[in-house]
Amino acid sequence: MIVAMAVGLVTLAAGCTLGQRAPEAYSRCEKCHGMPGGGNQKGGPDLAKSTTDLEVFSKQVKLGSRWKEKDDKKSSYKWKEMPPQTGVSDEDIKRIFKFVHAGR
Repeated sequence: MIVAMAVGLVTLAAGCTLGQRAPEAYSRCEKCHGMPGGGNQKGGPDLAKSTTDLEVFSKQVKLGSRWKEKDDKKSSYKWKEMPPQTGVSDEDIKRIFKFVHAGR
């Protein structure tokens, strides 16, 4: 029982809910964004705090942090600019979106 509680606390401390696993494709995101809600970003914002819908999130992944129709208020992040992420499928984007918004 103590071991289970310790594992649960470590999981929660990492920003995930108990039993939640990141999709495999999230490993690319984690390098800069850290785990959602974990407060360990390495260049990008905490995706758990994202207020975008799936359509905008998908464009962000495919086109990077700057694209023609993007709201100017959302175009500047204080640290780095994200390049377009190639090779990420629409299904992967949906899984990642669901994962990062699961803690809301």
